[in-house]
Amino acid sequence: MLLLPEHRAIFVHIPKTGGQTIERLLGHGHQRHHHAIRGLPADWPQWFRFTFVRHPLDRFVSACNYSVDMAQRHQERYGRRSSLGSVARFRLWLLEREPDLQAVAQRLAEERDLRRIAHFTPQMKWLKAVQPQFIGRFERFQQDL
Repeated sequence: MLLLPEHRAIFVHIPKTGGQTIERLLGHGHQRHHHAIRGLPADWPQWFRFTFVRHPLDRFVSACNYSVDMAQRHQERYGRRSSLGSVARFRLWLLEREPDLQAVAQRLAEERDLRRIAHFTPQMKWLKAVQPQFIGRFERFQQDL
């Protein structure tokens, strides 16, 4: 969440929906904690809340591409470790095996540790938790912005 106290507004940053672009437009740098639903002010229900969503399949493909990109960037570092966490192992699996989307979905469903990857978390988690008054769509980003 990006808190904008001067406007009594909260930008609900759902990963892979154009959120970093919105954060830059609002004059803020991206922080990983912007994906977390915590740290809201006590009176947050009175604040204006807004977000952007993306077609689930497009977002899923984007999250896979992001994971492959991260594996490529960190492949050397991953190789120097004696053991890897579940996220790093998943990213390397995507890079090395190039699985189809069904295999990726199957692995995400089977491995409980992978469910914490924000990029693959269903968008409804954020929508239900914060109930934004405005929901823009990635597919019509310019219009909704």
